[in-house]
Amino acid sequence: MAEHGAPGAIAPVRPRDADAHASLTSTINQAKRGLNFCYDRMVKATGMPRRVLVKVHVKVGAAGAVNGVSFGQSTGDSDFDACISNTVKRMSFAAQPSDHDEDLTLTLGGG
Repeated sequence: MAEHGAPGAIAPVRPRDADAHASLTSTINQAKRGLNFCYDRMVKATGMPRRVLVKVHVKVGAAGAVNGVSFGQSTGDSDFDACISNTVKRMSFAAQPSDHDEDLTLTLGGG
């Protein structure tokens, strides 16, 4: 299957210091394959490539494991939302002194 759209942009919502931003960017880059899979599966099911903006709130434990994922708003496709959620749950963030939250904006596809 041809890839319809690699993530166009994936970014943290709030500003971060350079080291934290680099670590988060590295974590997200490792998840791109899974995010592309979710997007391609959605396109195959709907037959319509489209740009999708997904706002994800991630609860991260001090050790870096994801403890929870929620969406700012559903994309309207429950299978796509579940796929994105499962992909994010498999991500591993850099360890921090305490539990923390990450707000991410994922822009998938072209148009």
